[in-house]
Amino acid sequence: MRSIRFDIQELLNQGVGALQSFEIKQEFISPDRSLFEITKPIKGNAEFIKLNKGVIGNFQIKTEIELPCSRCAKNFRLPIDLNFEQEFSHAGGQEKAFEKLNQESPNILFVINNNVLDFTSSIEQELILAIPTKPLCKENCKLNNI
Repeated sequence: MRSIRFDIQELLNQGVGALQSFEIKQEFISPDRSLFEITKPIKGNAEFIKLNKGVIGNFQIKTEIELPCSRCAKNFRLPIDLNFEQEFSHAGGQEKAFEKLNQESPNILFVINNNVLDFTSSIEQELILAIPTKPLCKENCKLNNI
């Protein structure tokens, strides 16, 4: 699996409120192909804003996944268009990092290691959350359409 990482050293050397933007265009393979398979490269934008104790990222990404229909079990392709925010914190030792990961928050807190943000697990989670509860190949899918 290829990682999606951003080197934000330049941003971290600036003051609070500084911005840094990146274009995202990368092939990506999900480690758990039992749920879905990514069929198009992930494309979009990431914008990071420096905070006092970390960075907040705003992401806009598009891709396409293939997954089975919940009625007929036929595989179909579903376009994904995501807009979300993610907070990243400086690694201050493993215990602190895991403590922050377990805190209740609307956004899971990820860790900045060596001025690099690894976006891989975040994108996996967001893609899983984007899957409908009952994905259908078409709105009027019938079980006997196999």
